[in-house]
Amino acid sequence: MDIYKTIMNTDEKKSGSSVKEKRIKNTVKLILILALFAGVYLYVNRLFLIKSEDGIEQFHAYYKQPKDSVDVLFVGSSHIFCHINTGILWEEQGISAFDLAGAEQPFWVSLYYIKEAMKTQDPKLVVLDITTPGVRPVEYQPENWVVTNHYGMKWDKNKWDALRANTLEESFERLLFPLSVLHGRYTDLTRDDFVDETNTVNYKGFDPREATTPFEEPRVMGIMERAPILEKEEKYLRMILEYAKDEDIPLLLVSSPYILTPEEQAKFNTIFDIADEYGVEYVDFNKLYRELDLDFSQDFQEILHLNRMGNAKYTSYLGKLLKERYDLPDHRGDAKYSSWDADANYQRQDNAGYFMKQINDPDEYSDLFLDNYGLMTADEGNYRKALPKTADADAARASKYFYANSDNYLIFLQIGNDVSQITEDEMARLMAIGMDESMLIPGNAVLLKSRECLFTSDEAEFRYVYKDAGRNLLFYRTESGESTEDGIPLYKTALKSLDGEYALVKEGISFMVYDTALHRVVDVR
Repeated sequence: MDIYKTIMNTDEKKSGSSVKEKRIKNTVKLILILALFAGVYLYVNRLFLIKSEDGIEQFHAYYKQPKDSVDVLFVGSSHIFCHINTGILWEEQGISAFDLAGAEQPFWVSLYYIKEAMKTQDPKLVVLDITTPGVRPVEYQPENWVVTNHYGMKWDKNKWDALRANTLEESFERLLFPLSVLHGRYTDLTRDDFVDETNTVNYKGFDPREATTPFEEPRVMGIMERAPILEKEEKYLRMILEYAKDEDIPLLLVSSPYILTPEEQAKFNTIFDIADEYGVEYVDFNKLYRELDLDFSQDFQEILHLNRMGNAKYTSYLGKLLKERYDLPDHRGDAKYSSWDADANYQRQDNAGYFMKQINDPDEYSDLFLDNYGLMTADEGNYRKALPKTADADAARASKYFYANSDNYLIFLQIGNDVSQITEDEMARLMAIGMDESMLIPGNAVLLKSRECLFTSDEAEFRYVYKDAGRNLLFYRTESGESTEDGIPLYKTALKSLDGEYALVKEGISFMVYDTALHRVVDVR
């Protein structure tokens, strides 16, 4: 009997142990399934999320910044990320700045942007843009701007509170979950959704506007009237001012230059009065047009935004002002801040690439390009500015903000069938960028970088691959499928990269410029 009981007890223990093991296994399986589901959900959520530089990409990159590396934090509307060139602030003053802003951002969103930003950074100055109350006085943002202002933030109380303040009760819960809003984007996905190149520590939030629209200069200098702002706007403005005071955060309010109305200026006057109550400094840049050297015929993209030339002037002036008023260190040369070097290099090349495409006159283009390509030299950390040699060149083209570091350029050339037409001046220009007379073979293809020839071929067909930061650039010539009247096959010389395929024509000398800092073709001639 004792043996029987012992066996029974042993079997019961084994049975109980087996059940326990099964429960543990099932629990582990459930955890793994939930983790897999969560991982897939987060991936799909990130994939479908709009890769917008109206606020989303800014926050993604902000979270990647080294802890306590941002000395000046810019917060507010598109007047921040369209107007403040972080590359210029770094290159001219050594200021490590970041544009953490969202399109048409109201004060109730700016408050939580600042609170969220303080989790990882301890800036020496926060600059708050005050434009939205004058331009878009609303109690709640339109849904498209709600998405771009909030969906870059991590899930935490600040995101919850910001979204709660910015949405109506009936839409709050739906807008909490991005997939419920963006699930229909699956038909619109592109390569950028999978690569997301701005989601990097080097991106500092700047997103410039292009094109040019002429305007008359606004007449707001003598406007002293005050106009009320919305009760909600004033409430959250005061909350920001009180938060900055309680947390001992230096704060500066700015009104960026744009084509404003007298009524909007009167609202800004009211905001400045509130700032005075708290002893907070402010600068009204709409009363500093002369100091900024703004040209209203050339420096604006449209009513609200400066273009590349306008934001360069504004940023340069602002950088000097900040350096004079505040104790901001110069971090140039510090390895911890290398991502600001990368950002400045990108912004410099982006400006030069944009401007390069605006020139139509061959002589002017050649002069500017050769200056950009050949004469840039480092001088105590600063680059010399390029000046077009032509006397009638536009003043904007002589700006120090539109030059390039030539080491970033790859130049792909196609030599036409008749080299006898090349003039001495043209030959001198070609030699200045690295060619020699031995390369002037009809049908020859040439690749140059930093005045060195990387590849040359006059073969009927060739393939050459250049690796740009892991990207394959295929320079090739192959049969085009067409023939001459005599039946002689025609060949196509082209460059194929991630941003497209570009053909070089066979008549005359044609070329394309690829920028290794921007990872794209910036001009084709």
